[in-house]
Amino acid sequence: MIIHMSRKRLISAALLAGMAAIAAAAESGGPSGPVSGAVFDRKSRSVRPILGVPGSSYLGTSIAAGLDEAAVSPNGRSVLTLAEGRLSLLRGLERLSPVTLGVEGTLPDADRIVWSPDSSTAALYSSASRRIQIVRDLDKAPAAGPVTELMAEGRVASLGVDASGNVVAGIEGAGVFLLAAGKTERLLGAFRNPVSLLMARKGADLFVVDREGASISEIRDFLTAGSVMTFAEGLSAPAGVALSKDARQMFVADAGDRKLKVFDVASRTRISETELDFVPTGLDPLTSEALSLIGSGGENQPYYILDGGSNPAVYFVPAGREE
Repeated sequence: MIIHMSRKRLISAALLAGMAAIAAAAESGGPSGPVSGAVFDRKSRSVRPILGVPGSSYLGTSIAAGLDEAAVSPNGRSVLTLAEGRLSLLRGLERLSPVTLGVEGTLPDADRIVWSPDSSTAALYSSASRRIQIVRDLDKAPAAGPVTELMAEGRVASLGVDASGNVVAGIEGAGVFLLAAGKTERLLGAFRNPVSLLMARKGADLFVVDREGASISEIRDFLTAGSVMTFAEGLSAPAGVALSKDARQMFVADAGDRKLKVFDVASRTRISETELDFVPTGLDPLTSEALSLIGSGGENQPYYILDGGSNPAVYFVPAGREE
């Protein structure tokens, strides 16, 4: 299904016959096409490429399997995987034959991975030991850095990291904390359930999605001054945010009322919204071409992708069946 965006609403057009043919091709191991991204398919515990172009794509055969966790880089070229306590970096997703590099000296009990917006750095987190580790130079020669313990108490709802290795952690019932190298852990702002974080304006600012608070806040210059301002409120149950390719519009995935809401960044005003026929789970970047995963589906359900380019659209990607 393709949903094209106008300023007032999104107009959906069901391409059932075409999508059925694509799904059949996926299940039968049919011809592939260009790679427009990749996802971590938790059901099969594998990384699977998105084959084809937006609106006519499906998930291909896995390129890495037997995984406990995986995270695709924002530029869509690499993926970090965890399997039996070992971290690996797969490069060249766009070629369907990625090169695998082992990364030594990383947390053996890590269970979460987050990339920096420029795809050069990552942070590993262990929910068991509450330790965080930075992995640098992922675009060159990966190297594991020192380990830091998260002191703030509470469940970690979200994580973010910048290219310099500064970490922000959203703690349920507490707020968002900054863990900057060589500095004391610092509270940036109190939030009830900060489920998603988005670094913007070349990493200077931070957007915080507070699901329980039904709002989005912006923290300007979070590494220094850290002034908190409300960006949008009165939402239902926001799950994630993403910026358009030109950074002029913000997309908000609202799980409470199953809507995709669009805001003008400069004026902070809502300019459009549309109802979705699925519950959005977040907005996670897939490629540098402004593709984001908005819905991971469920049992026998497709994935849903937001294209935040010049002609924004939401479309579904049939998972097909692994041979």
